Amino acid sequence: MRTDQMVIGGLALLVVVGGVGYYTLGDKTTEAPSAGATSENAVTAGTPNISATTSDERIAAAIATLAAAGPAEVTSANRREYYLQCRPCHSITKPDGEVIELGSGLGPDLYGIIDKPAGMQEGFAYSESMLQAAEAGLVWTVENILRYSYNPKRFLREATGDVRAEGTMVYSLVKGHVPLITYLEAVGPTP
Repeated sequence: MRTDQMVIGGLALLVVVGGVGYYTLGDKTTEAPSAGATSENAVTAGTPNISATTSDERIAAAIATLAAAGPAEVTSANRREYYLQCRPCHSITKPDGEVIELGSGLGPDLYGIIDKPAGMQEGFAYSESMLQAAEAGLVWTVENILRYSYNPKRFLREATGDVRAEGTMVYSLVKGHVPLITYLEAVGPTP
């Protein structure tokens, strides 16, 4: 496959992980013919290395992409990823009451969630397992958000040490981690 065939409608992404290049077009990721190029707009183009076989590999690829991309602005691409995957349960509301995204309220509000201690939103009924994780000092770092969103049950079991731990989030995010994180960073409080 030629390099010029990788760009369709400007939605191509080339990510280099362990010396192997992968490109993403929408939801399809394939090994790229050359591992030498990267995209300046990688953060909004899609999911890095979706062909990775484990959640740890996918999370590591997402973290590497986020670190390489730096700050991003809210775009229609990362906003759409947030809408499709988080909005059914989560809202984003500023402390002054301005609603950025209106969700159903089944999940806690995600405004300023990055680097915030878990289980701290007043008035939200967290699961017993999430409260245990919060007591153990869980903080929603980017890596913890990625790990939790990929497999909530496994994350809580590891965080609490309880093999029966379960939360209320039943949805697992298997793609779109990078647009989600960049969106949460962009609409959150300014550091």
